[in-house]
Parts: sequence; structure tokens; C-alpha cells
Amino acid sequence: MKKLKYSVQIFFIILSTFFLYSCNTQEKVVYFQEKSTSSSQNSLSTQEFDAIIQPGDIIKVMVSSLSPEASSFFNIVPQNNLNNTSPSGYLVNSEGNIEIPLVGAIKVSGLTTIQSQEAIKSKLEKFLQQPTVQVTFENFRVTILGEVMKPSVYFINNAKISLPEALGMAGDMTLYGNRTNVLIIREVNGKKEFNYIDITSRNFFTTQFFYLKNNDIIYIQPIKEKRVNVDTFFKIAPLVISSLTMITLILTRVFP
Repeated sequence: MKKLKYSVQIFFIILSTFFLYSCNTQEKVVYFQEKSTSSSQNSLSTQEFDAIIQPGDIIKVMVSSLSPEASSFFNIVPQNNLNNTSPSGYLVNSEGNIEIPLVGAIKVSGLTTIQSQEAIKSKLEKFLQQPTVQVTFENFRVTILGEVMKPSVYFINNAKISLPEALGMAGDMTLYGNRTNVLIIREVNGKKEFNYIDITSRNFFTTQFFYLKNNDIIYIQPIKEKRVNVDTFFKIAPLVISSLTMITLILTRVFP
């Protein structure tokens, strides 16, 4: 039994050595490194961000005024059905408009939520006394795929999230995630744009991709070492196990 125990220990030593050898270097896994040797970057300014309403978005419009009963006419109240729950917001159609009862079509595409509030408020002043309007996104979401701990679709309440925050929600990248070539797929004017970001550099904070936009897709590609290491492991593991088994049998017969 002691010889078997020693054989198992040897196996785990070999296995540990293999994984230590295959680990990524620090430069490949550390975020926000200072890569400039000329000066120290102690502070960086990120770009201003306001989520822009686009066709296909669902926005929630909450209206209030001096007459709560009159205001309630413009607020969508979701109704629970047996199969699903009805939406509680207005869909922005292909022309960039929302349709509000009595008011009609209001152009909101290309506006921020604050700008859309003013546009809707100006229309409602014909029907309500001193109306106030609050607009929020109902379907702001980002999709995170690839080498992260929890790939999924994430819905964002405040319509403002940075890429590091999104990765935190997904449990961060695995050791095999390519931090120097993060793919962000973003829809601009009806077309998909493919952008590659290096988040090991602090300069990432100054790019337009620090903050994510609605329906952004983040794909974390695996580094080349993952495929090589996995292939190598599955090639050598049977040989190691067979060798240890043979050694154990020999030791058992020689030293019963």
C-alpha cells in the first residue's frame, strides 16, 4: 500500500509540474498595465457616456402630473398572463418612434433618455398640467461569451456599464482568456462592427469601448497555449498513468 501511495504522489508531482510549466506569464494576465516607459500614467480620463436610444429598444416611460388619474392613461401597466408577462415599456419602431396614446408618434431614436424625456414632456403638455417624465431602458443588455467563468446574457438596470464591470459580473476571465485581444461586436447604423481591445493596457480607459452599449457582444478568445496544453496533457496523461501502473505492479511483486 505504501508503494501505491508513493506512485500516486509521483503522479501528482508530475501533473503539478506540467500545469506550472503551462501557466501564463504575468504580462499576459495582469490588467491595466503601465506599458509606457517615458512617463507614469497616474490618472486617465474616460470618455463621457450616455446611452442612445435606437430602433428595437424598449423604453419605460413613467408619466406623472397634477392629475394622477390622467397621468395613468399614459403609463403602461404590465399584465401577467399564463404564459408570460406583457412588456411594461414602449417599443422603438424601425423609424425610431414610439406610439403614445392620444399623443401619437414621438421621435426618440438618436436621443439620450434625458433628451427623450424633454421631447415626450413637450408633447404631453397639451394633455396634462405640469407633466414630468422619466425614461429608462427596459432591455439594455450585453452578452459575454468565451473564456469567462459565467458566460451569459446580462441585463443592466441603469444602462451604463463598463467592460471591466461586465467581466466582473461574468466571474472574470479564465487563465486562458486572451486579455490582449478582446472582441467587442457592436451594431452601428444597422451594421455589425468587430473591434479588438487590449485590456492589459491602461490606454484602454480612454477608448470608446470602455463603456458598453446596448446589445454589445463580448467574446473572450482562448490563447493559443490552451489548445497546445490541453492537447499535450491528453497525449501524455495515458502514458504517465500506464507507467505508474506498471511501476506499482513491479514494486508490489518485488516488495510484497
